[in-house]
This record gives sequence, structure tokens and C-alpha cells, in this order.
Amino acid sequence: MMAPPPSTNRDQSHGPKKKACVECRQQKMRCEGDSCDGTVACARCKRLNIACVFSTPYQRVHKRKRLQELENETNNLKQELQSINPATSTQSGKTNNNGTEPRSIDHLELSPSVIDTCFERYFNLFHQALPILDSTMSPNDVYENSTILFWIIVSVGSRGYEQRPWLVNALAGPVTQLMLASLNSRIKPLESIMGILVALAWPFPTANYFRDSGFIHCGALLHMALQCGLHTPYLPYMNVQSFKNDAPLTEPNILKRAQLWAHVVITYQRICTGTGQAALISFEPYNEQEKFKSILQQLPATIQLQLQLSTLVVRAQKTFLEFVASPLDPQQERTLDTVLQMLNSQLDTLQTSSSSSWDTFHINVARLEFCGMYFFKTPGSMDVQTCQHIFNCTVKVFEHIRDQHNDHDLHIWCPKYAFQACLLGITLMLRILKGPYATFVDQERGASLYQSLVQFTLSCSICQGDLPSRGAAFADSLWKSDKIFKNLNGTFNGGLRIRNRLAVSVVYDAILLWKSEIEQPNEVASRSHTGGPQFTSCITTCSV
Repeated sequence: MMAPPPSTNRDQSHGPKKKACVECRQQKMRCEGDSCDGTVACARCKRLNIACVFSTPYQRVHKRKRLQELENETNNLKQELQSINPATSTQSGKTNNNGTEPRSIDHLELSPSVIDTCFERYFNLFHQALPILDSTMSPNDVYENSTILFWIIVSVGSRGYEQRPWLVNALAGPVTQLMLASLNSRIKPLESIMGILVALAWPFPTANYFRDSGFIHCGALLHMALQCGLHTPYLPYMNVQSFKNDAPLTEPNILKRAQLWAHVVITYQRICTGTGQAALISFEPYNEQEKFKSILQQLPATIQLQLQLSTLVVRAQKTFLEFVASPLDPQQERTLDTVLQMLNSQLDTLQTSSSSSWDTFHINVARLEFCGMYFFKTPGSMDVQTCQHIFNCTVKVFEHIRDQHNDHDLHIWCPKYAFQACLLGITLMLRILKGPYATFVDQERGASLYQSLVQFTLSCSICQGDLPSRGAAFADSLWKSDKIFKNLNGTFNGGLRIRNRLAVSVVYDAILLWKSEIEQPNEVASRSHTGGPQFTSCITTCSV
């Protein structure tokens, strides 16, 4: 006769089975309870110092379902609380007449009065240069709608805040981390895009040892815009994971999304150009779609102009990549001259349609960027007419910045784009006034504007050792130097040593000369802490 199965004997000999505690069942872990009746905690619960509960009727709770239940319960409680007393939700933390609540980030707590002041400064001083936000929203509304947008507004508004000069640097670390986290946010992506646009226009001050992350952020910004479908604003956003479309878009929302796309394209091009990198992504396949083109034509004229300029600059940069090799042969130099003449002719066409002084400024900045490419030619091939053209373009940019500084305090709300144009103009003016063709231009006028721009650059400083203070020290040192752009025997040497940054190569080349030929090692170390020997007292006065 066949013997009974071993399992039957084992079950009969071992007696009742051990029970697992609720926590071990939930985590699908082996439970090593000390008793079969569940009166003694298991080894795992003892180690984790958690309650050990043995329960016969058990049903595993899915975490996602439980989180959804908790979220629904929280929302229901909020609605009940508001139905009992609608003012209750806004009374907590209210310490001023406007009802602004105190907020904190990374152990830094801001009072309602500080938040209100930063918001007021932002919308009174900075909003005019990038009007993409709703100025009627209160700080509480902005915070509830988008945390990252709230803190970026506070950060930009704290620039030059005399009563809290330390605030902008204190916010730099935590707000930057919040920006990085918002790049992958699925909640309120358009608000995150608007916040990053504002942060790129007025970045946090950086010291010598810190690399500006604007170039990285602008690339991520463009990809966020594409992922959200801003390049096709007339189509509802599709949730790829659920394969469902959002509700149909209204005409105001379509225009808002198109305007946001235009600002993303403009900012991406300016950041790339400012760092000397070619904006390799072409926007024409998107912007020239028949339906989208008609929508873009409904945007304000100044945005349309800036969008056209960005498209022209991006197209030109792809062509310029062919002329960065060293040295250019005569045929390549003639081709470069032809390309630059065609580009200037297209700018002349846009110039006739410009209506405001800032529109003219944007066109002149584009001319300035094209002027930098003339120095890729051999120094001996430069002629008087070209040098006069570069001088005149630089003078127009300088005069606009000087007038805006004198009449509208540009140094307080100056966006990074205008400041980069200032640095490019300074290096171009140096090459003209320190070169062999200086006698063919108005040297006195150029020198006066140069000095005014150095002072403007310094006035843009908001803390010691930031980019404006270092730029002012750099420009002043080069102006006072007698050996800049010269060989050891005193002859002029205007050739570019750095040629991989497109038009901005002239800026990087001047910085290289400044470090290698003018600055001594001890002076460079001193500047990293004080902002420069000759500007120490001025920076202490201007910074907050």
C-alpha cells in the first residue's frame, strides 16, 4: 500500500500554523512572531519599533488607493470648513490688512510685509519688461496656484531690496532647487514655464566659482514647452499616458499659449546667443504653419518683431558655423561679408516697421551680434567702412542704455539680455578705439559712452563679486591698458584667440587677454572676494 503523502504527516505533526502580523502581510515579508497566538511582537516590528498587530480578517490595502482616499478626505474636510466659515481658510497666519500669509522655504520664513514688498517691487519694476503674469493675483492666490512661481516672484522682487539686502542670496539655493524639481512637474506646467522665464530674465547673482545654469534651464524650458504643446496652441493638450485630451481651448487661452511660446523661443535664442552657443533648433517649421502663423499675427507687434529677430538670428548662427575655422581664406571672407550684408538688409526692412525705442533697441542688438562676426576675418582685411559700421551700431546700443538708465532707472530692472548686449558692445568698442582705425571714428564720443556704460554696468551690481561688478572692473582695466591687442613690439594684434563662441567670441577673447596680460594672480584672487581693487568702495555703496 502506498504511504500517505509526506505533507499530510507534516501538517499533523507540526500542529497549528503560525499567523503573520498585519504589517508583515502588507509588506509581503516573512513574519517571525515569537508565538502562534499573536501575543508577542514579531522580530521585524521590534526592530522597526512599530506596533505589531495580529488580525485574522485581513485585506491588503493598495497604497495608491489609500493615498487617493486620504486626498479625497482632506478635500472634503476643507470644503466643510469653508462652508462653515469662508474666512477661516485665510485667517490663519494673517498679520496685515491684505491678508497675506507668511511663507517659509528651507527654514527661511518671510513675513507678510516682506512678501507684499517683494510682490509690489516685482510688478512695479520688473513686470514691464516681461508682462506674462497676472498682476491682479494676490500673493496668496499665486502661492496656491504655483509654489515655484510664487518664490521666483519673491526672489526677483528682492533684488535691490534695501531693507533686506541679504534676501536674494538667501533665496538662491532653495529656489534654484525648486526650479529643478519643477522641470518634471505634471501639475501646473504652464505656471512653471512662466516662472522659469522670469528667473532666466533676472537670474540669481553668481560668484566667480559658480557657473550660471541659464543655458541648461533654457534648453529644459524649450522641451517643456514642446511637451505641453505650446508649439500647437490651437490643439488641446493630450495626456499621453491616459490617451485623453483636455477640454477644448477657448480663443483667449489659445492666444495666451501662443504668446507664452513666443517668449520661450525668444528667451531660448537670447540665452544661447549670450553664451556663444548656436541655437540649433529651428522654429520655422512650427511658426510657419498656416493656422499657427495666423495666431502669432494676433500677438502684440513688439512680440512679433522679437520673434522675427530670433528666427533671423537662429538662421544666421547656423550659417556662421561655417566661418569659425581659423584662418579664413580670402574667398571665405568675401562670402562672410556677403552674408553679413544680406542680414543687415533684412534688419533694415524690420527697422522700417518698428514703432518704439525698445523695438529699435532689439534690432540694434541683433546688428551688434552680427558685427562680432567681422572679427573672424584676418585683422588686415578690415576696412574703414566696416569699422565705422561697427562703431555706429555700438553707439546706438550704448545711447539707448544710457538714456533708459537716466530716465527710467534701467539699472534696477535691467534684464540679463540687455546686460549681455552691454558687455558685447564694450568689447566691440574696445577693438575699434584701441585699433588702427580709431582715427576714422569719433573717439571722444566713443570714449564718453564707454565710460558711461562702465558706470552703468557697476550700478547693476546687487552684491559684491557678482557679474556686473566683475564686468565693470574688467572693462575699466582694459580701457586703462596700453598693451591690450598689441604684440610685444607694440604692433596691433586684433586676431581672435577664441573662435568657438560665434559673435560672443570677442567677449571671451577679451576676458582671456584680461586674465593673461593685465591681471596679476594676486589681483585675480583679490577680485574674487572684493569685486576689484579700484571698485571696492563703489561696489560697497551700490550693492545692498
